[in-house]
Amino acid sequence: MEEKLEVTNNQFRTAREKIIMTPINKVSRNIKKYDISELYNSIAEECNFRAFNDESKNKFINIVNESLKKTANPIFIHGKQTEKMFSYVVSCMPECVLIKQEDAGFLFSNDRIKIPDYRVLLKNKSQMLIEVKNHHTKNKLKKYQIKTDELQELNNYAYLMQTELKIAIYWSNLQVWTLVCPDKFINNGNKSYIDFKTAIENNEMSILGDYWLATTPPLELRMHVKEKELLPNRIDGFISKVELYANNNLIVDQHEKSIAFNLILFGSWQDDLCVETINNSRCIVSTINPIQKSNEQFDMIGAMSSIISRKFKYLTSNIQDSTPVPIKIKSENLFIDIDIENYKGKVLQLWRFHVEKKSN
Repeated sequence: MEEKLEVTNNQFRTAREKIIMTPINKVSRNIKKYDISELYNSIAEECNFRAFNDESKNKFINIVNESLKKTANPIFIHGKQTEKMFSYVVSCMPECVLIKQEDAGFLFSNDRIKIPDYRVLLKNKSQMLIEVKNHHTKNKLKKYQIKTDELQELNNYAYLMQTELKIAIYWSNLQVWTLVCPDKFINNGNKSYIDFKTAIENNEMSILGDYWLATTPPLELRMHVKEKELLPNRIDGFISKVELYANNNLIVDQHEKSIAFNLILFGSWQDDLCVETINNSRCIVSTINPIQKSNEQFDMIGAMSSIISRKFKYLTSNIQDSTPVPIKIKSENLFIDIDIENYKGKVLQLWRFHVEKKSN
């Protein structure tokens, strides 16, 4: 028998409090020295290595090789990449001051537990445990399912740690993050599930400082080409000048240019690419517009968490295939510096909407 769940509507409000946005950079540690040593010791204990000698070291290397072969499947790789992506998204959220990987190192317990992926500390000194899940299906709105036992084990750990648990789901086909309490899942025997509508209506990404960004369309990128020779079906030359436009007005301010460039590349609007002749020279023009325009003076271009995720995926994508590349990046490479309280756009106008659950 399925348990019925009463859902509430989201409430949109424009944020009034000043939020100073600064990214949280990853703290450096000696991975080669400590992590490999920990891994060796764990395997040595499990496999009963008797001595630290060449034979044991060769056994260790063989075990690692076999393990890498087993984990080199797309589902596992993309799952781990989504887990990593979430940590970088959180690092760029204005309400977060610390993100720590929780499910690392050994643990002793008599209870049936599963350790969540991250512990997150907020500016208000509250903290939460977060389990990250990647949901990728052909049907974009297919319900997300988790084993009921796994959900209970996550809850058991959170109870022992006296810390609130949240489940972060990346609906990859929609490129949307939701953060929900475990009790929003419906228990259906061995599996518990949540649908997209329920996840959106109970989304708590705003606790981390996530918000929806809006501006006035269109946004446009113009790349002027200085041609070596005029060819009818091909452009042969180099980019001589790049211009950015917002609502058909040229952007001059460097800060506004940086924001507009990120929104053009990683926002949710539709792109139209063409070649135009401007002032007797050819120009590659990329214009983005919302799929369906609103009747307001602005249109939503996406949640900041989605924009950062698209940027992360772009920076870590493999050109040869769809497998993510494990490159080293910094939060500042993903960070989009927007202080809405003090931001006064000369050309690029911005609106920020903080999305909250409606109180019961």
